[in-house]
Amino acid sequence: IAKCLDPIKETGENVHSLWIFRNGYNIAGGSTAPFDEFTARRVYSTMKSVIAMGILFCVQEGKLSFEDHIADYFKESVPENCASELLELTLRQTLNMSVGQYNDALGIFHASKYGLGMVPFTMREKLKNLPFDPAGMSLEQIFFALPIDYKPGTEFHYVNTVPELLIRLITKVTGTDFISYLRSRLFEPLDITLFNGQETMREGWSPEARARGNGRIPGDAL
Repeated sequence: IAKCLDPIKETGENVHSLWIFRNGYNIAGGSTAPFDEFTARRVYSTMKSVIAMGILFCVQEGKLSFEDHIADYFKESVPENCASELLELTLRQTLNMSVGQYNDALGIFHASKYGLGMVPFTMREKLKNLPFDPAGMSLEQIFFALPIDYKPGTEFHYVNTVPELLIRLITKVTGTDFISYLRSRLFEPLDITLFNGQETMREGWSPEARARGNGRIPGDAL
């Protein structure tokens, strides 16, 4: 392990820490100054697994089925000219990130609401060729207004719209915000108590988390 770390150190890469567990025991690990084992770090895309767990709980409790059509839960956001393939898009296909779109509705939503600074450079050119004006539209409305690029279920294509759409779906079928729904089912059993309310623009979070901005206090939003 030490021999593995030495070349990394020589590259000058900013490696915060490394902790290795085997059979439930911490067998090696350490942090590089100024970081320590309690330093909060942003771990990108970790929430996708948590969101998927939320969907699985909904399926287990009979609130959702993998073959449900996503559009049926967002009828108020589906335009008359919505692509027929999107009307047939299932929860299973959505979980598999096979929704039929190369465009990321979330990036378009962020650009229209918060400016291009919220959008990756790789997406900005696509925003010039949209078949509609996304100003004032919700994420769901943008998603169902976008054209289909491939048949859903036939191709994996990574879009950040999926986890955001699933958060909203969980909120709709449970009648509560995403964090509150998972608190007793997932977070408390795993003794997860420290949450970060940085993602304040996401409508599926609790109102307290959205209002708080970038503060860090226990228990309201990841």
